[in-house]
Amino acid sequence: MAGVKFSAFTTGATTANTLIVGYDSVAGTNNQYTLAQLKTGLAISNIYDADGDILATRTINDRAGGFTGTAGSNALKMNIRNSGALFIAGYQNNGDPGTTNNCVRWGPGTTLGGINVRGNLGLSSGGGNMSLISSGGSQFLTMNQNGSAIDTNVSIGAAAVGTEKLEVTGNTKITGQGYTELHDTTNTTLTVDWNNSNIQELTSLTGSHTFTASNPQIGATYILTLGQTGAVTPTWTGVKWPAATAPTLSGAGKTDIITLICYDATGAGLYYGSSTLNFTT
Repeated sequence: MAGVKFSAFTTGATTANTLIVGYDSVAGTNNQYTLAQLKTGLAISNIYDADGDILATRTINDRAGGFTGTAGSNALKMNIRNSGALFIAGYQNNGDPGTTNNCVRWGPGTTLGGINVRGNLGLSSGGGNMSLISSGGSQFLTMNQNGSAIDTNVSIGAAAVGTEKLEVTGNTKITGQGYTELHDTTNTTLTVDWNNSNIQELTSLTGSHTFTASNPQIGATYILTLGQTGAVTPTWTGVKWPAATAPTLSGAGKTDIITLICYDATGAGLYYGSSTLNFTT
């Protein structure tokens, strides 16, 4: 560098060929360093202590290793303490999906913290589940998405998603009203589908009909409100009546109420039946 003035250096962006010169006061030598060597020697992190914009796609620690005490791969950690801030991990290890196999965790390992979402929080159609889990591993709430099929089932108090839209394991307390919506139809026969409602109103019955009900569930209570426009002679297949005697319906202009308790859901379903008769329509 003899004869070269610092003022004569070209101003411009650094490149891979840029060298920094310096003097080693211990070794007594003049040295030159690449920028990469300086970064390694000074232990400069990829994320600096300054604000700035990320102007292009960047990968942060993509499966590059875990954190203290746990094997795995973290994508991003911010202020990880017992109180929690933000922890995003692609994969830690195979285990309890509520504690060690996470994508996003807030307040890891504690009951503190939380996630506040303004907008929609969805499960990918490619599969996944969302669970609220106690410190002992028991799941309080589980929602699941199975592949490309829409699966909106929710389980409360169970370790896995059930087969019904909502399944509760344990006691349920309702402050307010819990009710079944009335399914009202001008059906002229005694054919019903219990999936429409536990309480169904048939408003135009007349003539002879055989009771046929699909989708019964053991333990369910069903109510039929029978509005009659003429004389009705029913055949109650699968229903057991007090004293083995079916009620005689009240006829035109009357409404009768039949209550059924399902005790066996095989075939057409088997029920214990009772009646309240002769309401004026």
